[in-house]
Amino acid sequence: MKPNFALDLSHTGIRLLELAQGGEVELGAVSLDDLDFDARIAELRDRARKAAKGPIRTELVIPPSEILYTEIDAPGADRTERAQAVRSRLAELTPYALDELVYDWRAAKDRALVAAVARVTLDEARDFALSHGFNPVRYAARPQDGQFRGRPAFGAVAGAVAGAV
Repeated sequence: MKPNFALDLSHTGIRLLELAQGGEVELGAVSLDDLDFDARIAELRDRARKAAKGPIRTELVIPPSEILYTEIDAPGADRTERAQAVRSRLAELTPYALDELVYDWRAAKDRALVAAVARVTLDEARDFALSHGFNPVRYAARPQDGQFRGRPAFGAVAGAVAGAV
């Protein structure tokens, strides 16, 4: 399911972006310390409903501080060997077990650019979006230049509803 909105999550606030053909249009933002946070989030959801041409489908943009971006040695004769090198190094770099991480990587000669996030972080983002009616359909990240090639793919949101309003 292709998202038509993005919730850009940060440690200071939430931005709602409409994903349009020509780019993104900010529909509003709410500070996490807003005394009327729940009411402001409901207003953002209502803006999305008004702007949507059909159901709301939201991409959840995970804060950069929650993502490990790293470059590691990943030599190997093929992608399988390189993937094993990525897994081995990730197991050393984080306090999480590999099954507690979601990660993506890109080959860069004998190295790999890696982006990893804790599954619990994705679950928290999903739960927030669901509880406020944003119908999350996929996870996203926006790495800074040089951190990653392209955008990391952290996958679809489990239980996303195709026709949610």
